[in-house]
Amino acid sequence: MKSFILSSLAIASIVVGSHRPIERLPNRSPLQQRREPLRFEPVHLPPQGAALTRVGAWELHATDRRLDGLSALAIEGSSFVAISDSGVVVRFPKPGSPNPTIKFRDLPSGPGRSDRKAGNDSEAIARDPQDRGWWVAFESIHQLRLYDRDFRRTLAVRPLDGRRWHENGGVEGLVGLTDSLLLVAEDGDTIERFDGSTISPLDTGPSAGRLSDATVLPDGRILLLTRSLTPLGFRNGLALYDSTRGATKPLARLALGHLDNAEGIAAETMPGGAIRLWVATDRDSRARGRTLLAAFDWKP
Repeated sequence: MKSFILSSLAIASIVVGSHRPIERLPNRSPLQQRREPLRFEPVHLPPQGAALTRVGAWELHATDRRLDGLSALAIEGSSFVAISDSGVVVRFPKPGSPNPTIKFRDLPSGPGRSDRKAGNDSEAIARDPQDRGWWVAFESIHQLRLYDRDFRRTLAVRPLDGRRWHENGGVEGLVGLTDSLLLVAEDGDTIERFDGSTISPLDTGPSAGRLSDATVLPDGRILLLTRSLTPLGFRNGLALYDSTRGATKPLARLALGHLDNAEGIAAETMPGGAIRLWVATDRDSRARGRTLLAAFDWKP
């Protein structure tokens, strides 16, 4: 029992230590665009519950340290577009692709100084409803920015009212709808609709707890990626939000590792009607952390 308690405390200290205030993290270093080989290493995870079928899980390996902080995930064709929490766009293919490579590009601009991570804390991504490019949410400065499709230019800047959020508790998820965006706050109590000019709050119902990302399902419901800290590490899960009814309910727990911090989620429809959910984790620059990509199939 003593060994179990000490192990639990050690894991908890690692997890809590990795979430120190963002202004105390190392300064950011702007880097050039880079492409390099990517290696998918299959990993073993605990058994998954009955609600989901796990298709596979892979640890991503590349030499560029910008892979460490994935905080949001989207699908573009047969590839992924991810955002790191340091203002970096990361593009890579799905597992099984021949000769996979990964591409890193710093965002063309951010709310703060380019040499400060605190001013480039990008936490969410969504395709623009008018197909002009990609919206990215910055958490600590509470701002939305629209970039073109290749992330070469900034097309629009939209400040958010961050008075109701603490510095590291703003928008964690962006959901692109046909005519607007949904802004999902980390606390799980705030979901707002942004129509391009105005922002209006929505009824969330009971809170789903702490959130780290969100995506839209084919039937219009919103899938929330939930996350909480326990004495044993992270507890990651899924919840469903119905914007027409203002109702939120838990869906499933994600059987990942205790130190796997799930930060990004994307969904796509598969033949036969199943929905494939892709989940990415943030290594948090921890020596024992890993950048994980896991795939789950769900049949509503």
